[in-house]
Amino acid sequence: MSNKFGNIKERVLQVADKVGVGRSKICEMIGLTYGNFTGKAKETPLNSMSIGNLLSIFPEINPGWLITGEGEMLLGKKEEGVPGRAPECSTCRYIKDVERYEKDIDRYVAEINRLNRQLAAKEHEELPSKRRSA
Repeated sequence: MSNKFGNIKERVLQVADKVGVGRSKICEMIGLTYGNFTGKAKETPLNSMSIGNLLSIFPEINPGWLITGEGEMLLGKKEEGVPGRAPECSTCRYIKDVERYEKDIDRYVAEINRLNRQLAAKEHEELPSKRRSA
C-alpha cells in the first residue's frame, strides 16, 4: 500500500536540518534513534508519541505539514529571510544555548581537574619537606 502523503520521517529530518539540530539529536529528542530513520526502517510509520514529542519540543512546526507534507513547515509565517533557511525558532535558540553551556561546563570541568592534579602534585612535593622540618 502506497502512502499518498510521503514519508513523515523524511520531514522530521528536514526539521532537523532546517532548525540546525543534528539528525541524531532530533531523533534522540523525540524518543527514537537515528537508526529508525535510515534504510528500510525509514519506510515504517512514525509513532504518535514521537510526533507529539516533536510538536511539543518545536511548537513552531506546522502539524499539517509534518503529517501530510502540504503547506509551510513553520506555523503562521512564510519562510523568509535567507533563502533556504527558516527563521530561528525559540526552541532552537534554547537548544543551541544549552549545547553551548554544556561545552562551557565541559571546559570548566577539565580545567578544574587539571588544577586539582597540579595542586595534588604540589602538595605531594611539599609533604616530604614538611616532615623533615618537623
